Amino acid sequence: MERLGVHLPWNGAGVEDGSRVGQSARAKEVDALKDEITAQYDRLRVPVFRYLSSLGLEAQECEDIVQESFLRAFKDLLNRPERNHNVRAWIYRVAHNLAMNHVKRNRKVSLGVDLAPLDSLPQNATAPSSEEIVLKKEQIERTRAAIANLTPQELQCLQLRAQGLRYREISEIVGTGISAVAEAVARGCRKLAD
Repeated sequence: MERLGVHLPWNGAGVEDGSRVGQSARAKEVDALKDEITAQYDRLRVPVFRYLSSLGLEAQECEDIVQESFLRAFKDLLNRPERNHNVRAWIYRVAHNLAMNHVKRNRKVSLGVDLAPLDSLPQNATAPSSEEIVLKKEQIERTRAAIANLTPQELQCLQLRAQGLRYREISEIVGTGISAVAEAVARGCRKLAD
């Protein structure tokens, strides 16, 4: 993770000359956990960052929460003998909770969707006609209006589903039942389709 410019407390620590000979069982377990969390970080950093960003947090706030989530995952898994729970859902849950705490503390973040990228029209070889520009702007406004009609739960569930999480994982993250998640996703989809 050093190559990504991120320093987790175990980067470069505990392994000399690549040799693990003579390490205790606990040291080997810690090294295995470091490898597991590093692999999860490499796989989930960008999707978790995108999810936090979709909640309206600034880029630096998102990065801080992502790092704190993975540090907490490492500490939690280090202190638990069993590791059979869903690490991906757990990391999203921690990131979600940290983001909600941040929002409550600062009250400057709105739980909405940034549609600024939709405002920029595609760069084609030929410039879009006036009609195409008007149609695109109308489509963006309809999308904004549809998203504004979503409840916070519908919006969060749809955002997490768009990240590829299953209903069970989403229910663990937002703290509701699976059926409530399925209903929120279905309602949100219907509202967006209308």
